[in-house]
Amino acid sequence: MSEGITVVKFGTELLKNADGVDEDAIDGYAAGLAETYEGEGLIVVTSGAVAAGRHRAEGLYGDAVDEALTIQQLAALGSTAIFNAW
Repeated sequence: MSEGITVVKFGTELLKNADGVDEDAIDGYAAGLAETYEGEGLIVVTSGAVAAGRHRAEGLYGDAVDEALTIQQLAALGSTAIFNAW
């Protein structure tokens, strides 16, 4: 086992699709990371909570999402979807 910890960040564009959260892509990333860093220190930093929240809120607010909700509220709405996908 190495002495260091690797930090990997995934940006929003890698994690979203037309349906919101791209769970198939995340499954692939997670499998690759698990294989590559097996037994080593790894931290995954992920974006995508705001985009996932926006996708969820569009059904309620349509194009007025950004006027109806703050970035923090969108992130709160979407964070569970991103967390569960990972």
